[in-house]
Amino acid sequence: MARQTGLGKKVFAVLVCAAFVIGGADDAFAAKKKKKTKKRKSPARAAVQKTPAYNPRYAALVIDLDTGKVLHEDRADELRYPASLTKMMTLYLTFEALREGRIRMGTDLPVSYEAASQPQTNLSLEPGDEISVRDAIDGLIIRSANDASVVIAEKLAGSEEEFAEEMTRKARELGMSRTTFRNANGLPNPTQRTTAYDMATLGKALKRDFPEYFPMFKKSEFYFNGVKYSSHNRVTRFYPGADGIKTGFIGASGFNLVTTASREGHNLIGVVLGGPSGSWRDSRMMALLNQQFAKLKAGGDDNVAYTASDKQPKVVALRQAEVKPLSTQLSGPEEEQVKPLAETARAGWVVQLGVFEEQKAAMQAISRARIIAGLELHGASVDVQKSGKSREGVHRARLKHLTAQEAKAACQKLWRRGASCFAAPDAS
Repeated sequence: MARQTGLGKKVFAVLVCAAFVIGGADDAFAAKKKKKTKKRKSPARAAVQKTPAYNPRYAALVIDLDTGKVLHEDRADELRYPASLTKMMTLYLTFEALREGRIRMGTDLPVSYEAASQPQTNLSLEPGDEISVRDAIDGLIIRSANDASVVIAEKLAGSEEEFAEEMTRKARELGMSRTTFRNANGLPNPTQRTTAYDMATLGKALKRDFPEYFPMFKKSEFYFNGVKYSSHNRVTRFYPGADGIKTGFIGASGFNLVTTASREGHNLIGVVLGGPSGSWRDSRMMALLNQQFAKLKAGGDDNVAYTASDKQPKVVALRQAEVKPLSTQLSGPEEEQVKPLAETARAGWVVQLGVFEEQKAAMQAISRARIIAGLELHGASVDVQKSGKSREGVHRARLKHLTAQEAKAACQKLWRRGASCFAAPDAS
């Protein structure tokens, strides 16, 4: 084997760190599978799996959709990171807008600088592009596209921040009492939290409220701009009776999954959060569903003594006038109060990444910076300005609306990776 050079080791280290920091692209971007010498079991035969060893990120839940009975739970009311399960709420609000006639499947949605700068997984959208609502929905379900999520958010609410508030407001109306959304795609944010119970509530609401759109969760592939995208939701694709719905992954969350399935007249929804790998998560979900379907076939479980609604505080749908600002209404992880989005948006520092001849190169620099810097740049706004007297000009790549601490911390991370960065108060 050829000896690895010092430069090769550095490049490898950068790639590993980037994948760990950004996570939230979903399973396809999480990691390549390790090669196995033994034959892989068929998903349909994954009937038995031992109870997992203690994992602080793990949580699981299985509910009978017909009766509301909780058939299995493990830390289901503890706070976790939703990762790309967040897109389930983005889709709920999209389906609601379709039903109300505010958008149509054929409506073309403009792609902003902010949307185009979202890291993998994405559809490689560029500023000025357009994408139809149908393609955006397919992109969220099949590709788990972060850029398409922001496109939808900006169309429906004007900005991703405003959309996140709408998402959380809808969560409260649905009875998701412990969920806080901070973005439309599930990329890392320490104050974006949920529980297995809340994710089950959302999955149930999607299937119940939008029977005309829910079959879209069963699609396994679609074409966009000449590229074929295939679903990495292996449980929906291969588990007998599965009809939805969503996977998710960021480094902080582990591997998440919500699945609905029907068998012999019984309808279940399962949630697995915090799996150590995608294959483990999938096997765990199938094992839990198999166990509960078998019990139901045998006549039920006498130990089940409560319904999902018994475990959740009673929530009354809020009228618009009754909704308080998120700074007072919501709390973050471990019930600590978090900074309101509006306050974050007023932060007055900027990070400049360089000047580029092509707009595409400027956007790539922004996307790379977000991967490396992670949370420090997550709430920043994209600012690509063209300057110069020539027709071509140059493009300045900046990220705005940061605090001084965020801007300086981001530059330190970028400098360590050999990237250009300058932090300063925004004078524009």
